[in-house]
Amino acid sequence: MKAANHVCIDIGNTNVQIGLFDDLSLIDSFKIHTSKFSNECWLFEKIPPMLPVTYCSVVPKAQKILLDKLTSKKVPVELNHTNCGIPISYPNPEEIGADRLANSIAAYNSTSNFSIVVDVGTATTFDIINEFGYCGGVIAPGPQGYLDFLNQNTALLPKLSLTENMLTKNVIGKSTSEAMFLGVKFGYNAMVSGILNSITDNFHAKNQPPSILLVGGASNLLTTTNFQLRPFLTLQGLAIASSRMSLT
Repeated sequence: MKAANHVCIDIGNTNVQIGLFDDLSLIDSFKIHTSKFSNECWLFEKIPPMLPVTYCSVVPKAQKILLDKLTSKKVPVELNHTNCGIPISYPNPEEIGADRLANSIAAYNSTSNFSIVVDVGTATTFDIINEFGYCGGVIAPGPQGYLDFLNQNTALLPKLSLTENMLTKNVIGKSTSEAMFLGVKFGYNAMVSGILNSITDNFHAKNQPPSILLVGGASNLLTTTNFQLRPFLTLQGLAIASSRMSLT
């Protein structure tokens, strides 16, 4: 196995993912739930000392833990709109989440001239990238948000988690829980398809359909067959940015 020469870390609302890279080749990766991040010291032991570290974060508390833990290692570099290395068509680029920038870097460096990145997590983000760079996007609830809303805003509906068995083949629910899961399964897919159709119809010529890149922990809930599943897309975008920074 090749030795890693830089490390990329994606701190998300749901999970923290660490990737060890040899240039742009992912050698190994580790993932932990963000809520448990501070107690998992073994993760930091996996990061070789003095290797460049590039990260993106949407969780300030977990970001602080990362910086505190890496005090004995090379100072990590946070991805942002000033060092991402791609054109951005956005009035206030500092508002763009660093994870969305990382996804967009990877998409921009793909072969497609028109890509939509769908990142399925606590939120669902849709980011549009074409030959001119990052164009903008859409933010919608993640699938767990459907279940949380029902539990928090009703008196009797239970608290459910997507980690439970929700992949029922029934069309109608035979229990309250199954009915709620079906609401997510059908409603979430319909929402994603509707947003993608609106973007495609209004943003670009219909004779050039976009490449749809899918990333995120709950991406298995989507049944659309023309998605390209890219589970390490965010880390790959960070690796591209890191490689460029090392050349400057």
